[in-house]
Amino acid sequence: MKPFSNSKYWLVVYILIFSCQEKDQGNVISLSEGDLIEKGRVLSESKCGSCHLYPEPGILDKKTWLTSVLPAMKPYLISEEQEDQWKFWLPKNNSESSEKEYEAIVAFYEANAPSSLTVPPLDIPSPGIPGFEVETPILDEKRPSLSTFVLFDSLTNRIWIGDRLNRIYGLNTQNFIVEEEVDVGSTPVQLTGIDSTTIQVLTMGEMDPSDYYKGELISYDLSSKTSSLLLDSLNRPVDFRPYVQNALENKKWLVSEFGNLEGALSIQSPDSNELLVNLPGCRKSIQIDWDLDGDLDILAGFGQAKESLYWIENKGEGRFENHLLEEFHPAFGLSDLTVKDVNKDGYPDIILVNGDNADLSPIVKPYHGVRIYFGSGDSQLELNWFYPIPGAMSLVAEDFDEDGSLEMAVVSFFPDFRNNERVDWLYFDSLELENKAVFRLPIPLLGKWLTISSGDIDQDGDLDILTGSFMFQPGVNYSKEQELWSEDWSPFFVLRNQLK
Repeated sequence: MKPFSNSKYWLVVYILIFSCQEKDQGNVISLSEGDLIEKGRVLSESKCGSCHLYPEPGILDKKTWLTSVLPAMKPYLISEEQEDQWKFWLPKNNSESSEKEYEAIVAFYEANAPSSLTVPPLDIPSPGIPGFEVETPILDEKRPSLSTFVLFDSLTNRIWIGDRLNRIYGLNTQNFIVEEEVDVGSTPVQLTGIDSTTIQVLTMGEMDPSDYYKGELISYDLSSKTSSLLLDSLNRPVDFRPYVQNALENKKWLVSEFGNLEGALSIQSPDSNELLVNLPGCRKSIQIDWDLDGDLDILAGFGQAKESLYWIENKGEGRFENHLLEEFHPAFGLSDLTVKDVNKDGYPDIILVNGDNADLSPIVKPYHGVRIYFGSGDSQLELNWFYPIPGAMSLVAEDFDEDGSLEMAVVSFFPDFRNNERVDWLYFDSLELENKAVFRLPIPLLGKWLTISSGDIDQDGDLDILTGSFMFQPGVNYSKEQELWSEDWSPFFVLRNQLK
């Protein structure tokens, strides 16, 4: 055999070595990417999981993670002050090492998040609400419909409307004529009657996301047209109720401050503030004897960051113990809850809706909807039922037909507009049944439903349903563009109960 020449020999050696190097480099690149993604997984679990329930990549699509959520969370992910992660004054650590860690977290979510969420097609309920007739008042005024609440108060015998533009309106229950109009200084979010001439109104201070501590609880006298301040410096409050202690009401209130990066649930009076839960996003609180021991506990729902349900156990003599009943991931969007004994076992159960979809991830989510949790008087909850409703925002549950079982109405503020039929107002019959009958409005109505409540507005002995419309358009300065108000003011509609 003829031997290789030196030049041919070295050419073969060079080719073999170069080929091996290429393969080795390919393996190095592959391992490097794998290591980066694994590092991102570990970092995301430690950093994201230190602020709230760990958000699995599958809860959002890839685009939303990469272009919205992760960039917004970056200041918190790269901070070394993890114990203060939700303070708006959080120092930003922009060191090279923290930037590399953020890049690893992004790589992990990019590699593992789905390109889109799988949203099963919604069932289209039957049209028509059994036992009710729809009535849509058109009020004699031109203004945008921006209702923050619509409710009937039996003590003042008025339908009350809260409006984003800092006003409350008291309407005659028979002809819907506006008999009271009060400028309360900032966006009103809740109202309760104290007697026939006195109301208490909660204002947010700032409706849009903020931590400005400008909210107030005011008392207003309908006879003298004067107001007095009960509480001030509240952080974007959204819910209040007189605090009942030893079966007696006193000059204390249970206040839910949603806030933004800060917030709280507390018992407040003009000269005291007892903090119960120090978390942002407190959406609603309810006093109820959860453990059936004879005193009133507190159930509270939180819908920001560390989304959760809490049972604040009354231990007597002014002492409380907090129990975390359920924790949800930060895209869950808890928006409303109520407490009823659905399964009639004597213990309170929780009905919850989640669908807040206004912030960083406004996509249709398959986990939005209404849930029923069975309670057993302790810190254990059993998820009994789930019905998907994209953008579910508010609910009311009562025995509307007085047959001994509960019915429920749910509104969606962020519905799935891909459907040919609107599924933004649903009525559920007989909640204790496994197969609940579901209905929708008989005809589409012009409105965007934010709030819902019940009350006997015509005083005929049965409960009617009021639904508030919030037709807000981002970017419009409504207070400075009144000359452009051209639409008829249609802030709510009524479902009149035909039982009696």
